[in-house]
Formats: sequence, structure tokens, C-alpha cells
Amino acid sequence: MKEIRTESGKRTTSLLMVMVMAVSVFGAGAAAFADETADVIYINGNIYTVDDSFSKASVIATQSGRIVYVGNDLGEAEAYVTGHTKLVDLEGKTVIPGLIDSHLHILMSGDNANTIWPWRVSKADALQMVADEADRFREQGKWLVGMGWNQEAPGWLPDGATLWPSAAELDAAVSDIPVVLKRQCGHTYWVNTKAMEESGLDLSTPEKIAEINASLGEGGEIATDESGNVLVFVRDATELIKIPPLTYDESLAALYALQDECFSYGVTSVMDAGISKEVADMFAEEYEKGDLKLRIYGELAVNKTIYDDKDAFGDIVNSFKIDENGIYSLRAIKLLLDGSLGSGSAAMMENYSDAEEKGYPRFTDEELHEVMKAGVEAGFQISAHAIGDASNRQYINTFEAVLQELGLDAANHDLRPRIEHFQIVDVDDIDKAVGLGIIPSMQFIHAASDIEMAGKRVGPRIAGGYAWKRIIDQGGIIANGTDAPVEAVNPYEGLYAGVTKNNHKTGLGPESYDGYTDETAALWNEQVLSREDALRGYTIWGAFAQYEEGVKGSLEVGKLADFVVIDRDYMTISEDDIRHITAVATVVGGEVVYGDLPYLAVDR
Repeated sequence: MKEIRTESGKRTTSLLMVMVMAVSVFGAGAAAFADETADVIYINGNIYTVDDSFSKASVIATQSGRIVYVGNDLGEAEAYVTGHTKLVDLEGKTVIPGLIDSHLHILMSGDNANTIWPWRVSKADALQMVADEADRFREQGKWLVGMGWNQEAPGWLPDGATLWPSAAELDAAVSDIPVVLKRQCGHTYWVNTKAMEESGLDLSTPEKIAEINASLGEGGEIATDESGNVLVFVRDATELIKIPPLTYDESLAALYALQDECFSYGVTSVMDAGISKEVADMFAEEYEKGDLKLRIYGELAVNKTIYDDKDAFGDIVNSFKIDENGIYSLRAIKLLLDGSLGSGSAAMMENYSDAEEKGYPRFTDEELHEVMKAGVEAGFQISAHAIGDASNRQYINTFEAVLQELGLDAANHDLRPRIEHFQIVDVDDIDKAVGLGIIPSMQFIHAASDIEMAGKRVGPRIAGGYAWKRIIDQGGIIANGTDAPVEAVNPYEGLYAGVTKNNHKTGLGPESYDGYTDETAALWNEQVLSREDALRGYTIWGAFAQYEEGVKGSLEVGKLADFVVIDRDYMTISEDDIRHITAVATVVGGEVVYGDLPYLAVDR
């Protein structure tokens, strides 16, 4: 019988006696790998495998970055022990699969060196932050860029009213260098006059502003006050502001900063929602070097300009990449169909409940059909940003028409189309989307933040808003993410939002916010998820949405040894406690990349 010693030499118990369990529940899976050995065996864990049965286990054995055994029988696990096997006593701690953030923006999220974060602060505090940070950017000869303000956030103005900020206010804070503050959603920019000038814009008269707005058509608007003074670049006119791109070195720094942050939470895979070919090439180079360990699934950004440029679209098509090992794939294209709810630019079928406007679609039906069909024929998964009920219906109906034109059966295709956000959707369209095999790639955390304004923005249409439970009840799945830097990378706030739909900072439900009736508050509250389904959204469903359910998303034999040890039991703690979970250690491909898991030495 083998004897285990800690690294300090203290004698403990034998492997077979550390934890006594009568029967293995994973015997068949273990037998398939009976001729393998383990480099590490993790024992005494409270392990949620998120397999088809949501089984629990207490032991995991790994070899060369893969799982070779999962179960509850130490006798079977001992068969994998060799002279090189290390042991880790999890001491009853909870283990879940490595989390998959199914929608974020890597470089934007990681670029802390070149970005300030006036995150949901008051307008006065945002202006003060700009003034305080100006010298740093001035000395480096850079634009001052920030992100995170929200005119709907409590405290934006002392009296609680909402108001778009003006260029004149930013000019008063800093006028000699360009300043761009992105709204939390990223679809509205608050800029100073210097940023306009550096972008080649002359907005000195109402006529010139009107001329630019006319050129944007359905694509956006520069907002002004009653006197014609520029307020913010709203409704997706942000491309008019020419922020200098990050340098290669700055991009690398952002990439690795985001990797470190993800690992600190137990996020082991991410989907980058809209990258360029150049950024995709940079990721590939870093994987070749062996320094990049965060698993990335990329959606290549395709807007109308890129699609109209056949050479540019050809470059995108040539970037197509499937990695059967689930490490780095580029097999999706992402289209942008509308704006955001908070900016009033999400495309709605009827006016917003609090404004005489419907938002703005970015593609005509004909344009969307053409690019969607071309993407399918090129072998891509088709993904699209769609938040309003009009843009979601446009995607759903167009995808159905493309299937019919290509002679594909909605019940049997494996195209796995995605709608990113799927936020406000007509109830009948939800059912239709699930029937067509469309995967809602949603962000539980968006509901937690949007609760402050969603009720007054869409009123009774909230019945199809953030309707997670309806999607699941219809037989669909949800790939969950954060949309970072729109929201924080922290996945546990998202899991909390998934099972409560409450604000993740205050813990308050819709009854505490303006714009909800008893009826709409009830509609909001009924769409929460079970803890199992919320976790599936962060693991196996996210993997399926990336064609990678065979290699990640659950802790099963043959899959990647990606998992996170957390400090409390997600399935049994109080709902409120979920948002306070922290990661103890993160394992990627069998390697501890965050935290510490002390090994036990075995005398043989």
C-alpha cells in the first residue's frame, strides 16, 4: 500500500484511505483509458462535472493536459499512479469546469495602460478623472481614452435625472489633447472638440452637423442640444472618431493582461466577439511561441465596408481556422445589426416606451441576406450583434430564407448560427429562433445592469427581454458571457445574475427601479435560471456554441484538463453568496496557471 507524504515530509494516509468510496460511477469512462497513467491525481474534491447527468465526483486524474479519469473510486484511480504521479488533496473544495466567456473583447478589456475607467460614476467625477489623468496622456503624446460612463447610473446627476453630456463640458476639463469617453455599452462616445478636429470633423455650424448626419443615413447620428451644440456621438456614429489603434506591443500587453485576469477568475476559454485579421494573426504568433495559454475562439468582424471590398472579405475567408483541440479557432464571422438599448440605438419594431424613436438597423434585408449566404457558403458560423426586437427578427427571418435558398433542413443543419445579445425579442420570434437552431449568445450580467432602465425603455415588451427560461423551456441553450469591457470579467457576478436577475452590485430586483409595473416586474422575475443551467451557460453550452463540446465544457475523460477550484460550493450556498465566489486555483491543460495547489509526495 502506497504511503503519501507532504512536501515537508509529514506522514499522512495511503492513497486508498484518503477517501473511502464504495463504487465508481465513472467506471466505463475510466476503462477506456486503462492503459494510461496520470501525471496528477486530484483527490477529495467536491467536483461538479457538468456532464449530461450533472454528475458529481471526488477524483480527477490528468495526463498531458487531458483528463484520463473522473469518478469516486480511489481504487480505480490508483491504477493510473506511477513513479512520476503527483497528488493534490483538494480538501473538500469545490471544482467546476474551466469557465467559458462566450462574448468579450480581448484587447479592449486588457488595455488598462491606455484607458481610464470612469465606471458608472457621476458626470462630475468623470470630468474630474479626465482632468486628473490628462498629464499622463499629454506627456506620452496620446489620446485620452476612457470607457464606462452611463447616464442611467444612479448618481449620474445629483437629482437622478438623465442627460447626455456635451463636448463643451469635456473642453472645460481638457481641451489641448483629444479626449474620448465611451459609454459603458461602447455605442456612444463623449468627445471633446480636439478629438473632433483630429478626426477631420468640422461641426462648427448646425448646417455642417446636419450634412454629416445626412451622410450617415440609418447608421447613426451626432446629437445636439436645442442650441445646436454637440452633445455625444450617439447611435453608432462612433466610426467618425479616429482613435489611433494600439501598437503591436500595446496589443500584446493587453492580451496578456486579459489572460491574467481571466485566469484569476477561473475563465479558461473566451470568444473574442469581432477581431480583425491582423489581431487574429498576432494571436496565432503568440500561440506558436507557447506563451498564450488562454483558449480563444474568434469571430472575425465583417461590416458592410469590409464585405463590399472583395479583397478584404477574401482575407477574412482565408483566415478560416478550425482547431480540433479547442485551443484557437477562427470559424465565425460577426455582423453588427444595430446599436444598444442604453444608447437608444438598438433597432426596435415600435418606438421606445420612453422616446419617439426606434433605433437604427445597420443592414438592409437584402444586404444581410447577401453577406449571410456568402458566409455560410464559405463555411463560416454566422454570428450577429442584435439587441432590439427588429434586428433580432431581421436575423431570424434572413437565416430562415438562406436555409431555404441553399436547400438546408432547419432540423438537421449543423451551422450553429449565433445571435450575440438576443436582448429584446418578440416572444414568438424566440420560439422560432430555437426551432431554427439559432444559439442565443447572451450575457446574464447585462440584465443585472440594464435592470435600471430596461423597464422604462421597453415597457411590456420586457416579456421577451432577457428571456432565458423561455429559451431553455423551448429546448434551446444559451452561451453566456460578459461582453467585457462592457461588464467586468468576473463570472460569478454573471452566475448570480443568471439565477436571480437582480442587480449584481445592490442585489435589488425590478421592484426597486423606475419603469416597472407589477406585471412587467413579474415578467422580469420569472425568467431566472436554475443553478445547473446557469453553469451550463458558462461551460458546456458555451463549448457547443463554438463546436468544441467534444474537448471542453465539462470534466469528462478525454477532454482538456481545464478547471477551477473555487472557495465555496456554488450549488449549496445562498443565492447572494454566489456573487462573492472567488477562485482558489485555475488549471489549464493540467497546468496550474493561477493560485496554488500544493502537491503531496508519494512513497512507493
